[in-house]
Amino acid sequence: MRLLGAGACLVAAACAAGPSDAEALYRQARAEAGRRPPEEILPLLDHAIALDPTRAAYFLERAELRERLRLPEGAVEDYGRAIGLLRPASHARFELADALTARAVLHAAAGRIAAAEADLGDALRASPRSIEALLERARLFRGAGRAAEADRDLAEARSHGRGAAGAFHDEGVHQLQAGRPGRAERLFLNASDLDPGRLEALVGLARARMESGRFAAAEEALDRALAAGPSDPELPYHRGNSRLAQGKFEEALADFTLAAERDPRNASALAARGLLFHRHRKDPERAEAEFHRALVADPAHFAALFNRGLLYHETGRLVEAERDLRRALAARTDPEAAYALGRVLLDRGDRERAADAFRRTLEICRDPERRKSVEADLARSLRPER
Repeated sequence: MRLLGAGACLVAAACAAGPSDAEALYRQARAEAGRRPPEEILPLLDHAIALDPTRAAYFLERAELRERLRLPEGAVEDYGRAIGLLRPASHARFELADALTARAVLHAAAGRIAAAEADLGDALRASPRSIEALLERARLFRGAGRAAEADRDLAEARSHGRGAAGAFHDEGVHQLQAGRPGRAERLFLNASDLDPGRLEALVGLARARMESGRFAAAEEALDRALAAGPSDPELPYHRGNSRLAQGKFEEALADFTLAAERDPRNASALAARGLLFHRHRKDPERAEAEFHRALVADPAHFAALFNRGLLYHETGRLVEAERDLRRALAARTDPEAAYALGRVLLDRGDRERAADAFRRTLEICRDPERRKSVEADLARSLRPER
């Protein structure tokens, strides 16, 4: 199927005239959800619902999309519409329980604890063995200081959900890959609540929180993972990233050092050490040595090549900078590397090839602020030399 632009989506929707057309729009929205930004998918669902407001699935899909767009009250409204459509259908009790549980999570996040508890109670009446509803209510009770009730729900969830931790983890991975970190976080939480020692669930939880920009919460999940698996060589690296994102540079360096000690061929940890020696410690010689160690371990490691290229550019070693940035781009198509290459070529006086690099950057760069900088440098590269 050819991908439609946002304007074309509106035209297609305007031409639709009935339930069958609404279903086509809904299917298109689902098919393109992983490939296009959520704000471009929303008009498809809006028009599908306008054409056929009797399908709970349409409201559920839009509710999840609004969660991704950080429009929680709109998502609450959509879950409510879906719940109203699902209640009369005796065959839809599992879907009803899921929708009530999802709305309860949003109520709880907004501080509407009574509404959240009511929804979870309804969910468990619709599906008494709903593991998700039991786990969400256990977390709600624990947060409210009702430890005995939390323990009761957690024990019941574990009794019903033996073996379900793996399924929750796998679905969490799927949701994370689909760009739904909020949903993924809840699934990873379910997996770790059912099986507290499951390292992969804690790492997934940290990844979901990192993607949501909640770096301190990610660090907390990795602290728990390190307590459960203290010898795992990857865990210090992941925690180092969460600390680096918080500006905890020395603590991040300690984590990356530990990761490299446990696995001397961990190119990512070595490259991260190089970045910290360059940007934080202001020690270019040590940074270069760390990037070199990373590239001995993995000659095509993107981060090591890219950051060493930036280091060489800053220190005036333009031929070496161009070499590293070209190797980085051979390893991965990346707008920042393409832009950096253009700037190196411009500094070398190679205006024609610099312009080509800036054009390539504009082809793959989506960030509007970055595009402004690239366009300015492209214009500079095209000015006649004086």
